[in-house]
Amino acid sequence: MIHTSKIYHYSNASTIGFLETVISICKTLNQPTTEVSQKMAELSSEIEQLNLIFSTARKNPHTEGLKELDTRRNQLTQGIREIATSYLKHFNADYREAGKSILRTFAKYGKQIEKRKYYDQTEITNSLIRDFENDESLSQAITKLHLSDWLQALKTDNLAFNSLYIIMVMSRVNLPEKNFKESKMIAIARFKSLFNLLKALEMVYPTADYGNIIKEIEELTKKYNVSRPKRGGKE
Repeated sequence: MIHTSKIYHYSNASTIGFLETVISICKTLNQPTTEVSQKMAELSSEIEQLNLIFSTARKNPHTEGLKELDTRRNQLTQGIREIATSYLKHFNADYREAGKSILRTFAKYGKQIEKRKYYDQTEITNSLIRDFENDESLSQAITKLHLSDWLQALKTDNLAFNSLYIIMVMSRVNLPEKNFKESKMIAIARFKSLFNLLKALEMVYPTADYGNIIKEIEELTKKYNVSRPKRGGKE
């Protein structure tokens, strides 16, 4: 029994790869019926649509700019934290306390801020900056450890990142004809229709090669169901 329900949870790239392999398997059929050929053509057409949408999203002109800004704000966040840590062993107690207060503020927002989802990281960084700017003792600690320029650079890059991220998200709303999710649902429906037709033909013509094709597709599905990568990432 093929577990088609799991196909809906494949990553975008895995969905395309899976369906393209299904088409390749079906092309090994000897003299497919007209209906099989038609359903293969319909599925191939939707795979082309998926590829178009996927490649358009990946080639978004704002992607590289976002990566650059994200890298810079990560480096600034890490730098402020590391500099504050370096003062924990300072001979002057005031400097040690300044370092501790900065690190306590970081700890309030959890570990590895830099690995949060883009939106979450942006909001946390905004809150962190507000704490350092609006709390008098924290503001003095930043000044004492000569971190004012670092904080301003982080604020500038975080604001720039947020603006560019909004632009990128809005641009994805206008992807060709249908968005990926809609096209994916259509493609999976066409795959299931093709697969069900192959099973029906295998019952009518058991001596033909439909059984081998069905077995290959079932094995392919099992492999993808076990090894499919989790969807996610920072975005």
